[in-house]
Amino acid sequence: MMAVRLSKTEIRDVLPEIRNRLPTDTDLSDIYPLLFAHNQTLARFLLDCSAVFSNAPLELKAHILVVLQIKPQALEDYLRNSESDAA
Repeated sequence: MMAVRLSKTEIRDVLPEIRNRLPTDTDLSDIYPLLFAHNQTLARFLLDCSAVFSNAPLELKAHILVVLQIKPQALEDYLRNSESDAA
């Protein structure tokens, strides 16, 4: 994942937005349906080793979301829907 080079636009615009919208206590397994919707194969691999990422820094989790081409609005919509489903 970290070997994938992000474009200048992704680094400048997308990565900070994802990092700001992603709650710090979020595990990748918590957002598995969002990951799966964007890349099924990588989402399965990430779920298999999600315990490794549970204590990962927010920067790494944000990088993974950007690599999977998840846009900030998609993350925000998913988080909002998850909160309303839990309520």
